[in-house]
Amino acid sequence: MNSRMQAALAATVVAALPVLAQAKDALSIDGVKVETKTVTVGKDKGNEYLRVSFTATANDSVPAKTYIRVKARATVDDRTKSDDIMALGKLDALAPGQSKDMSAPLFMSEGLGGSASRAELTFMLVKIAEKTGPTLAEFCWSGGSKVKAGACE
Repeated sequence: MNSRMQAALAATVVAALPVLAQAKDALSIDGVKVETKTVTVGKDKGNEYLRVSFTATANDSVPAKTYIRVKARATVDDRTKSDDIMALGKLDALAPGQSKDMSAPLFMSEGLGGSASRAELTFMLVKIAEKTGPTLAEFCWSGGSKVKAGACE
């Protein structure tokens, strides 16, 4: 990447930061549920994964081309595994007060490789193709149907 491209990229990132920082309060996350599932078709058949379902509610207008990325740190037997994925759904179409049910399949391609006993979930607001952004919410899943707001202890 030449210096002109680097400067243009840096300017784009700097310009986007205030928009995402303001947008952080534009959405709230609740109704988080986690289910252990098994892939039934394709090359990943047999892999166990976590399906995370949640409701995103617009508190304000959501900037165009922003998405929710869900990141998980799961405890599987005596190991910690990480994965992240973008939850698909058009958020900028939500008017303040409107909600959208969403889901994200975590660990689908590589599989959990055992039984997950807990997972720390971080919901971030990101621009398309970005891996990180402002944190919207954190939740802790401790197996079964137990999900609580906040980081795992």
